[in-house]
Amino acid sequence: MVNMVQAGEVGGFLDRAPDRVATTFEAQVALRVKARAALTHPLVVLVIALLVVVGMLLFIVPTFAAVVAFIAYQRAKHTDRVREIVDPLKLKIPVFGPFFRTLPILQDLRPGPRLAGYPSRAG
Repeated sequence: MVNMVQAGEVGGFLDRAPDRVATTFEAQVALRVKARAALTHPLVVLVIALLVVVGMLLFIVPTFAAVVAFIAYQRAKHTDRVREIVDPLKLKIPVFGPFFRTLPILQDLRPGPRLAGYPSRAG
């Protein structure tokens, strides 16, 4: 502001210098207000979105995890029962019975998983 008054003295427009300073200052204030108003909505949306995500992670995801774990447990029990019934029947099929007997052995003989560091199913 002091520089603008000095420039007004030197340039001969001292009477208009304070008006220009005031106009510039008002324009800067108006621009700050508009910028804050423009940034308020996205900031509020971001905060609400973060709260929703945190709420989901704290309350909804654990509930679904428990449900999925229960379903997986029930499915494993059901699968074991089915295998107890189906596996002996598969071995009695005339053409495919020998194939089903040797299939686990063939899967253990594949070199890929052992080379990658996975243990054998046999032991």
